[in-house]
Amino acid sequence: MRIPWLYTGADGRSHFGELDIPQEERPGVVGASSPDIATEPLRLQTAQPGTLDFHPAPRRQFVIVLSGGIEIELADGEKRQFGPGELFLADDTTGQGHRTRTIGETRNTVQVGVPASVDLTRWRVGEAMTQVTVKLVESPEEYQAVREVRLRVFIEEQGIDPELEYDELDATATHAIAFVDGAPAGTGRMVRDEPGVARIGRMAVDAAWRRHGVGSRLLRLLEREAARQGYHTALLHAQTYVQAFYQVLGYQPAGAPFMEADIEHVTMTRTLRPSP
Repeated sequence: MRIPWLYTGADGRSHFGELDIPQEERPGVVGASSPDIATEPLRLQTAQPGTLDFHPAPRRQFVIVLSGGIEIELADGEKRQFGPGELFLADDTTGQGHRTRTIGETRNTVQVGVPASVDLTRWRVGEAMTQVTVKLVESPEEYQAVREVRLRVFIEEQGIDPELEYDELDATATHAIAFVDGAPAGTGRMVRDEPGVARIGRMAVDAAWRRHGVGSRLLRLLEREAARQGYHTALLHAQTYVQAFYQVLGYQPAGAPFMEADIEHVTMTRTLRPSP
C-alpha cells in the first residue's frame, strides 16, 4: 500500500514523498495486511474553517481524514488535498514545516502517533530513498565526522561551550556514527561509568534526520557493543525534552532532573541483554 509521506529534507523544508508499506495475506484475516507498526496514543481532532500558517508537525503521526478535508501547502507552492478515508504520514517535525487549510465547514481527523524507534525508512519510494549506515568509529576521518556532528548540534544549535562538549573521555570512549547517503548525520558514544555500567552519551542527530530512526539505531548499536564488552546496564543523562524518546526504547528515569551545561537532564537506565 502506497501512502503519501510528508517529511523534512536536508534543506530544512517539507517535501512530499511516498511510503510503500508491504502487505501479505495472513491466516484468519480477510485480504492482505501490513506488518504490525508500533504506535503512540491516538488523538481525535476537530478543526474549524481556517488556515494555520507554516509549522512543523507536532509529532510523527499518521493522519486519517474522517470528514471534511485538509489541504497541505509546501514552501515551494505545491499543494495536496486529502478527503474522507484518505491517509498520510506527517513526518516533518523539524524545519519550516507546512501550511494547513481546512476544507469544508469542519474537519475531523484521527491522528495516530508513530514512535521515533519505528524505522519507516526502508519503505521510502523513489527520490525519497536514502541509505542509512550506522557503525562504530574505526578511523580518524570518522572521528572527525563525529566532532562535526556534535559541533552542529551541541555547540551551534544548543549553544554549549566547546570546552564542555569535547572532553577527556573522548579519547577512550567507544564512538558510533550514522551516515545518511554517505554524509555524517548522527553520533553517540559509550564510556565506563562504574563496574558493570556503561554510560551512553553525546547522542546527537542533525535536525533534518530526527524522528527518522537514526537516533534509535545509534543507541541500539552502542547498547549491543556495551553488552559485548560485558556491561549489564546502560545509563544515560537525557535532556528532559527527549525523555519520552528514551522511555519508548526501554529506559526508565532514576532520580530527579538536574542541570548539566545549563540544560535540564534526567538520569535514565536500562538493563542490557547479555551478548550472545
